[in-house]
Amino acid sequence: MPKCILVKLDIFSKIGLGHFSRINNLAEADLENEYFLIYRTDIDVKELLKKSSFRDYFNIGSKESNLKWDNLNKHSIINITDYKNDIFFIDRLIKHVENSYGVVHSLIVDNYLVKQEWFNLISENSRINYLNLIYIDDFNSNLNNINLSIFYPSDKNSLVKESNNKLIAEGLKFTPFSLDLVNKRVELFTKNSFQKENNNILISFGFFDEINLSIKAIKEILIKTNYHILVIVSREAKIYKNLCHEYSCNNRVKIFDYVSDISSIYIKSKTSVGTFGLMSLEKAYLAVPQLNILEETNQENIKNALIKHEFANSFENISKLFNTYTSSFLFPEKSLYQNLAIKSKRLFGEGILEWVRLIKRISS
Repeated sequence: MPKCILVKLDIFSKIGLGHFSRINNLAEADLENEYFLIYRTDIDVKELLKKSSFRDYFNIGSKESNLKWDNLNKHSIINITDYKNDIFFIDRLIKHVENSYGVVHSLIVDNYLVKQEWFNLISENSRINYLNLIYIDDFNSNLNNINLSIFYPSDKNSLVKESNNKLIAEGLKFTPFSLDLVNKRVELFTKNSFQKENNNILISFGFFDEINLSIKAIKEILIKTNYHILVIVSREAKIYKNLCHEYSCNNRVKIFDYVSDISSIYIKSKTSVGTFGLMSLEKAYLAVPQLNILEETNQENIKNALIKHEFANSFENISKLFNTYTSSFLFPEKSLYQNLAIKSKRLFGEGILEWVRLIKRISS
């Protein structure tokens, strides 16, 4: 009988696709378990889910509940009743999955609006408190009643088992890169071909560019450099129509609304401009220079780790993109690529395979 893992995460335009991407990477890489997604969303995700590695997926959202869960700033309006409703759906879906597919042994929570009270309710529920609870802890919250906590945007690498049988995986070693990206990195570093001979710069301020910076960045780069620009932004983004209207006919700008193989874009980019989301870690993994802006507070730890290890530089707004502090990453020399590759080899692990090993460890 198949072994099953449920996943709680949300796919909102204000949150982006990073949470979905890392768990989808896990579902693809873990050959011993089948994954089932429990989600809310405010965008059309039919094609996204159809192409995903989840065995099945269940939308538990409503107009009312979506307004409470759709971004990081909603902590203050979510209450214990919302948590109970959340767990009610999970309890019901466990029964459905076990009746239709196989035994559910674990629950992964990848949602930064979940607090200690949520996990306490799980532990008090005799019908579901047998589950292994896995929390993707972007804020290093160190919550209790959890079997595995993963905090990868950290400047140190460690794996610690606490006295309460809780396993804590911390550091860049546990960054959940896809299998494709892991294999591409092996290929690039084996051939020593991480240095870019092209003249492309990658721009991506998140898949939905909620901070509306893509067009401003393009204007600055077209005026002040001779770079060709590769920009990634979803058709669902508010700026997409304006972006296409202004630059679809510009031979120095190429717009991607969907990329099936993101590594193919990274290896074509001499440098990059974006945010401190999951993509910034992917670029560091492949030794791509980057200049980033802080979009949300949940990216603060990634920013600190990447800047401490000199994988990236930061800027506060587009007007400060070009200065002496940013020039070494904006116009990189050969030595920078070499340094980035050396640090990447030393600090990062085998991507999502590290998560597969952790789950196997707590499930055995």
